[in-house]
Amino acid sequence: MSIHKSKGLEFPVVFLSGLSKGFNNDDAKQAVMLDDKLGIGIGVTDHDARVCYPNVAKLAILRKQYKDALSEEMRILYVAMTRPKDRLIMTCTYSNPAKKFLLPAYLRDCVGQEMFTSYVGSPSEWVIYSALERIESGALLFGNERPCSASVYNVPWKIGIVELSPQDEVTAQQSEQDQDFYSVDIEKLAQRLSFHYPYVNYTQLPSKETATQRKNRFKDLEAAENTVVSKKSEISWRKPGFQKRILGPEAFGNAMHGLMEYIDYAKCTSLESIRAEISRLLTQNLISAEQSEMIDPEMILSFFLTDLGQKFVTGTPHIREFKFSVLEDAGEAHSEDFKDKILVQGVVDCALIEPDGIRIVDFKTDRVTEETLPDKIRQYTAQVNTYARAMERIYGLPVKASYLYFFRMRKLISVED
Repeated sequence: MSIHKSKGLEFPVVFLSGLSKGFNNDDAKQAVMLDDKLGIGIGVTDHDARVCYPNVAKLAILRKQYKDALSEEMRILYVAMTRPKDRLIMTCTYSNPAKKFLLPAYLRDCVGQEMFTSYVGSPSEWVIYSALERIESGALLFGNERPCSASVYNVPWKIGIVELSPQDEVTAQQSEQDQDFYSVDIEKLAQRLSFHYPYVNYTQLPSKETATQRKNRFKDLEAAENTVVSKKSEISWRKPGFQKRILGPEAFGNAMHGLMEYIDYAKCTSLESIRAEISRLLTQNLISAEQSEMIDPEMILSFFLTDLGQKFVTGTPHIREFKFSVLEDAGEAHSEDFKDKILVQGVVDCALIEPDGIRIVDFKTDRVTEETLPDKIRQYTAQVNTYARAMERIYGLPVKASYLYFFRMRKLISVED
């Protein structure tokens, strides 16, 4: 676990390793350095002397950034050292520990603590300087005298140096490892290499689906019906403000669905009342001016003149844009071999909630003809059936019927399961 991810957590025992890794000072190597108060720091080149050195601003910026970075490193070390409840074990590695420890041990009595701890290159130096204050630090001094200010603290530390094994022992251990490597059980190895995951089919099963995806379309957009997918990639440039926008099927679908979401069904009795509703929605910014121009009031009125539409007009309890999420057996929409669950999400355009059952209506803006209508119905059957199963589970009522209403054809179709 990284130190950042451990913030706020506590553990009985914590191992804090790699403390001898140096701080990252790559920012100090930049040719140009910027600071909002100290200005621009650059390197100055003396062509006569053939030397390059930082200007005063760069030296100041370097010092400021170093202090800020050092403060941050100290805060990170503090976080790491305060994670354990019972025991903290810290490790660092040096090729010549005697050279690393003896000089700081004697300098501690001569140099101020702030200056002494500011010129460090790794967190281990802070830990070692703190350890040198303790009477238990004798192992770090290799038999030399302790500094004058070494003290005894209430919580004792265990301080020690662990030397690596001799080279001949390392070589012997490596040879034993090589022998173990070459004495592999071939039959067991072949058995492992021939392993086949028994649930490969499940890796192709999505964990979440939308009802719209079940009508064999690639785009999960209700309003994208009848959109032609081009095989060639085209660059879409922003249109200038003075050029009139050309709105396609997707925009028309958005306009019709937006209207049916907010329009007052009780007032959809004539073309005049529907136009008044469109003006109201435009005034309340529920639809845009472009959408209001695209909407055909006659398409809307034709739906509400049907027997089903009259139920909405007369105030039969109903819902609109009903969003749902249910867990469903994968076998409902996929192969029966799948015995897993899928999270299914969808949005029901509207539905009548009657005492004896539910009627679902899904609005479509496709360009449909009498010849293509059967194919369209088959295409949307899985989608509306998914709506039906979800509504039955949520409301505890049977779904009496599911309908598709095609605005352009002005036709209401009952979908059979």
